[in-house]
Amino acid sequence: MVVAGGAAAALIAASPALAAGTWQVDSSPNPAGSTFSQLNATFAASHTQAWAVGQTRVAASGDGFETLIEEWNGSTWSVVPGAPASASASSLNGVSGSGPSDIWAVGQNAGTSFIEHWNGQSWSHVASPAGEPPDGQLNAVSADSPTDAWAGGSAMNANDQVAPLIEHWNGTQWSVSPNAIGAGSGHSEILSIAAISPADVWALAEVGKNNPAVIEHWNGTQWSIVSLPVSGTLHSLSAVSANDVWAVGNDGLILNWNGTQWSQVANPADQGAALEGVDALSANDVWAINLLGTVTEQWNGTQWTAVPPASALPAGFRVAGGSGTGGSLSGLTGGPLFAVGNNGDNETTILQQPQP
Repeated sequence: MVVAGGAAAALIAASPALAAGTWQVDSSPNPAGSTFSQLNATFAASHTQAWAVGQTRVAASGDGFETLIEEWNGSTWSVVPGAPASASASSLNGVSGSGPSDIWAVGQNAGTSFIEHWNGQSWSHVASPAGEPPDGQLNAVSADSPTDAWAGGSAMNANDQVAPLIEHWNGTQWSVSPNAIGAGSGHSEILSIAAISPADVWALAEVGKNNPAVIEHWNGTQWSIVSLPVSGTLHSLSAVSANDVWAVGNDGLILNWNGTQWSQVANPADQGAALEGVDALSANDVWAINLLGTVTEQWNGTQWTAVPPASALPAGFRVAGGSGTGGSLSGLTGGPLFAVGNNGDNETTILQQPQP
């Protein structure tokens, strides 16, 4: 079922553009009557189009959650109708695409995964794979072309454990992809995914007790687990190219893939903040942010340096992250760059770097 995507439920003006390297707090819409709204992921599709997705609870629907989609048109954010979903247990956790007319949003709806697609005019619901395991939910999505997209999350396996779930879009339908992390791993799920090409895809999972990170790679035929230089908790990964992939996590952990191996990269001044999101705009421009938005860092091709946070962060601001999302930070070379989450008043919050 297709719904119109142009009508906005709310229209909020963004702040004027600031100097490069300066975070601003955008005016962010919340659906009328909402008692709780949060954004879980964002995707900058072009210099004048970006998306943010999450969930909202409207007073009229009681305790139920509905999916939430917001669009940036180059100057303002507005709430946009998505495909109809249950108002009792639905959320969108990830958003990405290969261009302004090919955007995917993924999450869950009443005990199964939920997938929506934007074709440049409207959002429509796309069927989840027929063979999806029970209790499927998708946390992240990445597309390198209209005929190659990947999504990751979790589902119940045959041993009644929460196990990683990876799904693939071939241009016609979604299918479940057997991945390298199987039964017996304890509670495990995919947090972040990055598709570079049909034969080069990365997925980040938290696995078992204490959530140690596992990174697996798709070579066009199968998934395999890739060795990491240190053990730790990672929250997000982002790829520039086949020989330049980044991952960040707790204790200021930053890892980079150079095409041959993963290595740890020094954090500025031994910064120990847990990093929730990372987005690689280019080989010389990579950004990372922590949970509270108080620490942001930029890679200039040689080293990481600290960037001042927004001067007036909303009280209680938290970047989307932790168990469930992998796309709270997204941007383009030359701008804009967005970080999304919510604040202490349970309202959506959006930070922007107009010219990162």
